[in-house]
Amino acid sequence: MENDYRREGTAFSELLSRLNIQTDEAAETFDVAAEQIENWKSGKEPIPKAALLKALEIENELFRLQRLELERRDSIQQIVDRLKFNQLSSSERIIAPRRHMRRKRS
Repeated sequence: MENDYRREGTAFSELLSRLNIQTDEAAETFDVAAEQIENWKSGKEPIPKAALLKALEIENELFRLQRLELERRDSIQQIVDRLKFNQLSSSERIIAPRRHMRRKRS
């Protein structure tokens, strides 16, 4: 059974690392002592499902926020690209002669 805890602990440790959460922050987040977090990470004790779910919720929220930020950046880049295109188009516009618009003689 300890082997299962070790794999679970490794996965939990990697998850916290991806989230850039230190042991002290994790202890505060999960409302346990820092030693408890170390026991979970090392596989000495099983990780409560509630703690795993909370960590996954944090990860999902982080990914959602990152996706929104990327979408916002893409939108801004599209606007900048359109502005650049419009600016180039207007400055490089070739004005064709207007032969059909002759001045009327009085």
